[in-house]
Amino acid sequence: MAFRINVKSNTASSGASKGKNFLEDIRVFAVLMVIACVGLIALIVVGSRSIDETNADIKQEMKTYEENQLSIANLKALQAKSEEYEAQRDAYDAMIPEKMDQQQIMIEMETRVESMNCVLTDLTFGSESADDKNSKAAASSSNGLVNQMQVQISVRGTYTDIMKLCESIVTDEELMRIDGIHMMPMTQGGLKEAQITIMKFSKK
Repeated sequence: MAFRINVKSNTASSGASKGKNFLEDIRVFAVLMVIACVGLIALIVVGSRSIDETNADIKQEMKTYEENQLSIANLKALQAKSEEYEAQRDAYDAMIPEKMDQQQIMIEMETRVESMNCVLTDLTFGSESADDKNSKAAASSSNGLVNQMQVQISVRGTYTDIMKLCESIVTDEELMRIDGIHMMPMTQGGLKEAQITIMKFSKK
């Protein structure tokens, strides 16, 4: 009888021990789950901050890129304007002769007047002098300096032909300027007389 009682006691003790171990396993598992959750939350928070920082960096880089592109566009525009100015200056420079020859000017003026069906009745020269550095001709010269000389011509022709003559002067391949036109009363035959003051230029 005593033997049977001892066996039952050992069985009960073993069951109690197993139950205790099971509870301890649950506690350990719960602790591990809590730690895992905390770690996951921390990872998510850190990851979110990293993503936000990366997005901010991307936006800043895009802004910098756009500013650089704008600067490049502005530089290209300035370069284009500079090249346009240089081309225009070279074109004007080519329109200014190296020197002025009065004999040659007389021949050219007479030929021009006759080509417009007008008659040259008089031609006088003013003195040759340095041009104002702020003038268009001076600005067009490669060294910024030009000589100028006033040429005054008197012509006879119809009003239309005289106006065509003036247009041919200001649109000529050589740079010239008309400083004044004085129309006289109409003469016999329906013709008009005009005094035209022209400014001729040459390089220094």
